[in-house]
Amino acid sequence: MAFSPAQFNAVKAKVDKGIDDLEVQLAGLRMAIRTQPQVAMMPEFLRDAIEWCAEQIYSAGYHFCVLVKDIAVGVAAPLYFFAYSLEWQDVRGRATNVVGQLKPEAMPAANSWIGQAATAYKANIKPQGDAANKIATIADKTSTALMLSAGAGLAFYVGISLLLAKVIAAVVVAIAAFGSAVFSWAGLALILGEISFTTTTLMTMLGALVTFLGGQAQNLVSLKGEAVDNSFFPGGKWPDPSTGTYNDGSVKDGDADWSLNR
Repeated sequence: MAFSPAQFNAVKAKVDKGIDDLEVQLAGLRMAIRTQPQVAMMPEFLRDAIEWCAEQIYSAGYHFCVLVKDIAVGVAAPLYFFAYSLEWQDVRGRATNVVGQLKPEAMPAANSWIGQAATAYKANIKPQGDAANKIATIADKTSTALMLSAGAGLAFYVGISLLLAKVIAAVVVAIAAFGSAVFSWAGLALILGEISFTTTTLMTMLGALVTFLGGQAQNLVSLKGEAVDNSFFPGGKWPDPSTGTYNDGSVKDGDADWSLNR
């Protein structure tokens, strides 16, 4: 899923509100079951059983809310992924700018000089360009990995908001049913099953997200390895513009390292 900060903030707001709404509705459902007219006329052992069911439903729903809250502790991560992705694109832009500047055809003055330093200078143009291009490639891959992670986070929280809406709707329907003096053991079982299924679905979604982010993390580790590998730089390091090979700038002493190509 493509990432949008505005969309993500809207989804986050839905999740926060959904948690609050579900807690309120769960408390309302527990009260509706306890005060249901038919329940009051039942034998004590049946009332106890219904009370137990009501507590199980409330407990399961509350556990679901706590789980969502715990997950939401890291809710800002996708925004950071997105911001860092843009920063790495800036790095890529600067590196590709260097690549463009180091192309021989973009440096016509390079052919105006001859001599030892001039030869060494020309020989380093392409390796420097290749090194800058390597940096651009690493930056682009890093940016992509971070953007994919941000999109995965957005999709995950969209899924949570949908699960919350589904459970809230089921609880609201149950409250309406019990409030109309309609009691059903099947209804109790269904609402408990709905919450349990939703919790299982959430854990499955979380597992899938962790697996995906784990893959992206491994990808970033590999990219870091490439970034600290200097083997693709000329001589194993970024060329030193102050090297002694380039010291003699005289064109008049007859042995200049730099001489005009006339």
